[in-house]
Amino acid sequence: MSAEAMSAEGLSGGRPGLAPLAAEVAAAPAISACLGRPEASLAVPERAQPAALAALARASGRRPLVVCTVTEAAAEHLAADLQ
Repeated sequence: MSAEAMSAEGLSGGRPGLAPLAAEVAAAPAISACLGRPEASLAVPERAQPAALAALARASGRRPLVVCTVTEAAAEHLAADLQ
Protein backbone atom coordinates (compact mmCIF):
# COMPACT_ATOMS: atom_id res chain seq x y z
CA MET A 1 0.00 0.00 0.00
CA SER A 2 1.32 3.39 -0.89
CA ALA A 3 2.09 6.07 1.68
CA GLU A 4 -0.56 8.24 0.04
CA ALA A 5 -3.24 5.59 0.53
CA MET A 6 -2.24 5.09 4.14
CA SER A 7 -2.26 8.79 4.91
CA ALA A 8 -5.56 9.23 3.09
CA GLU A 9 -7.13 6.61 5.35
CA GLY A 10 -5.46 8.03 8.43
CA LEU A 11 -3.02 6.72 10.95
CA SER A 12 -3.85 5.78 14.51
CA GLY A 13 -1.04 5.62 17.02
CA GLY A 14 1.55 5.18 14.28
CA ARG A 15 -0.40 2.21 12.87
CA PRO A 16 -2.32 2.18 9.61
CA GLY A 17 -6.08 2.42 10.11
CA LEU A 18 -8.38 -0.51 9.41
CA ALA A 19 -10.12 1.13 6.45
CA PRO A 20 -7.77 -0.14 3.70
CA LEU A 21 -7.81 -3.69 5.07
CA ALA A 22 -11.56 -3.59 5.74
CA ALA A 23 -12.17 -2.72 2.10
CA GLU A 24 -10.25 -5.83 1.02
CA VAL A 25 -11.83 -8.13 3.62
CA ALA A 26 -15.35 -6.88 2.76
CA ALA A 27 -15.01 -8.65 -0.59
CA ALA A 28 -14.56 -12.04 1.10
CA PRO A 29 -17.39 -14.53 0.45
CA ALA A 30 -17.86 -15.18 4.20
CA ILE A 31 -18.58 -11.49 4.81
CA SER A 32 -21.12 -11.18 2.00
CA ALA A 33 -22.77 -14.44 3.11
CA CYS A 34 -23.56 -12.84 6.49
CA LEU A 35 -25.15 -9.71 5.08
CA GLY A 36 -28.92 -9.50 5.37
CA ARG A 37 -29.14 -12.63 7.53
CA PRO A 38 -30.28 -11.82 11.08
CA GLU A 39 -29.26 -15.29 12.27
CA ALA A 40 -25.79 -15.09 10.71
CA SER A 41 -22.79 -16.12 12.73
CA LEU A 42 -19.17 -15.55 11.78
CA ALA A 43 -16.28 -17.15 13.68
CA VAL A 44 -13.01 -15.28 13.15
CA PRO A 45 -9.55 -15.86 14.65
CA GLU A 46 -8.78 -13.30 17.36
CA ARG A 47 -6.10 -11.44 15.39
CA ALA A 48 -8.43 -10.99 12.41
CA GLN A 49 -11.48 -9.85 14.40
CA PRO A 50 -10.91 -6.07 14.12
CA ALA A 51 -10.49 -6.26 10.34
CA ALA A 52 -13.46 -8.61 9.91
CA LEU A 53 -15.68 -6.44 12.10
CA ALA A 54 -14.65 -3.28 10.25
CA ALA A 55 -15.36 -5.07 6.95
CA LEU A 56 -18.80 -6.18 8.14
CA ALA A 57 -19.63 -2.66 9.31
CA ARG A 58 -18.44 -1.22 6.01
CA ALA A 59 -20.28 -3.77 3.86
CA SER A 60 -23.56 -3.72 5.76
CA GLY A 61 -23.90 -0.03 6.53
CA ARG A 62 -26.19 -1.00 9.41
CA ARG A 63 -25.92 0.62 12.81
CA PRO A 64 -25.66 -0.49 15.52
CA LEU A 65 -23.70 -3.65 14.84
CA VAL A 66 -23.99 -6.11 17.72
CA VAL A 67 -20.83 -8.09 18.47
CA CYS A 68 -20.40 -10.82 21.07
CA THR A 69 -17.09 -11.77 22.64
CA VAL A 70 -16.23 -14.51 25.11
CA THR A 71 -15.09 -12.23 27.92
CA GLU A 72 -15.22 -8.60 28.96
CA ALA A 73 -11.45 -8.42 28.50
CA ALA A 74 -11.84 -9.64 24.91
CA ALA A 75 -14.51 -6.99 24.30
CA GLU A 76 -12.27 -4.24 25.70
CA HIS A 77 -9.35 -5.43 23.58
CA LEU A 78 -11.50 -5.51 20.43
CA ALA A 79 -12.89 -2.04 21.17
CA ALA A 80 -9.36 -0.69 21.62
CA ASP A 81 -8.28 -2.26 18.32
CA LEU A 82 -11.20 -0.62 16.52
CA GLN A 83 -10.45 2.89 17.79
